[in-house]
Order: sequence, then C-alpha cells, then structure tokens
Amino acid sequence: MKSLYFIFFLFVIITSCKKVKEPSKMTFNRVLILGNSITFHKADESLGWKNNWGMAASVQDSDYIHILIRKFKIKNPEVNFKYINFSQFENEYEKYSLNNIDSLKQFKPNLLILRMGENVDINKIDINDFSAHYKDLIKYFQNNNPSLKIICVSNFWRSPKVEDIIKKCANSEGVSYISLSHLDKEEFTAWGLFNNSAVGSHPGNKGMKAIADLIWQEIEK
Repeated sequence: MKSLYFIFFLFVIITSCKKVKEPSKMTFNRVLILGNSITFHKADESLGWKNNWGMAASVQDSDYIHILIRKFKIKNPEVNFKYINFSQFENEYEKYSLNNIDSLKQFKPNLLILRMGENVDINKIDINDFSAHYKDLIKYFQNNNPSLKIICVSNFWRSPKVEDIIKKCANSEGVSYISLSHLDKEEFTAWGLFNNSAVGSHPGNKGMKAIADLIWQEIEK
C-alpha cells in the first residue's frame, strides 16, 4: 500500500514539473503592423540608406519588428507576421481609400499594431480631420473581426498634438495605447551614424529595442 502512495506522489511531482516547464502559448497567431520608415524603409541611395529594414537599425535583427518577431516565435513558432510601410496613409489620409489594403483585412489579424504618426502634418490635422480618419482605420479592421486586439503606438519624435489625437482615438474606440514620447532623446537615435540627418534622427538599436519592449509589455498584459 505504501508503495502505491509513493508512486502516486511521484506521479504528481513529475506532472507538476512538466507543467512548469511548458512554455506559455501565445494566443496571437496572425499579427499585422502598419508603420512607416521606422517599421520598414527600402534602400535609398539619395538618403545614404542602403538597407531594407527599419531605419536606422544597424542590422535587420535589431529593428523593432524583428525583435518582436523573435519574441513571438518563442511563444508561438507558428505565428504569421505581416508588416508594411503605411506612410502613404499618414501623408494622404484625407483622400486615402482603405480599399487599398483589403488584402491585409482579409489576412484577418487577431493583433493589429498601428505604429505611426510621425509623418502627419500638424498644420492640417484639424482641417483634414485626422481624428476621424484614424478612427475609420481602426473600425475598418474591427469590422467582422470582433476579437481583434489593437494597439495604437504614438510618435517616436514628440508631437503633442498628434499624440493627443491618437490617444483620444484609442480611448474612444476601446483599444490600447502606448506612448513613446519619453524616447525622444538623442541617446535613442542613430545620430552621428549616418551622413543624412533625417536617417540619423531615426531610432538606433537602443531606440528600436525600447520600442519593441514597450509594445511587448502591452502584448503580455
């Protein structure tokens, strides 16, 4: 009888240990990120930018996108990840047709990250009603996708007016919001590493990691 108790006790311990060692399963398996040059910028010799990843990370693995991909892969090796430079929307939101991204909607992401705002002209956001168009973008993806999780991420370069609109839109639509305003410091940029100051003002490796870490903290909540 004692031997049976011992075997049962041993089984409980082994089962418990196995459960502890199992990695937690990430529920997000279709992730979509809409961004700008910080997310992806193709090589442009006129800017002195020779790479095809998030400007101005030193290597592809150091941009915030690929840092996030690695984190997702650890949690869920089968995750499907899409990301695009969506700066056209930032520059032309008042006339941009969301039908242009129907293929991305058909991807049916269960996590959408809007990581943009830097290219929005603050002198036109009231006249062109940036707030309404940003909300329309959120609703466009929410339509027929009620379980979609959305995270709105504000500007890397501080722009209080744009950031305030993004935050209010996120709150009104009941989605998450992340502020990056505290990263608007030279130490988080690639300043001095590129001849072109526009490139150098982008987040360097430290800035990219900080962006990825903030987004990941929100994802894990």
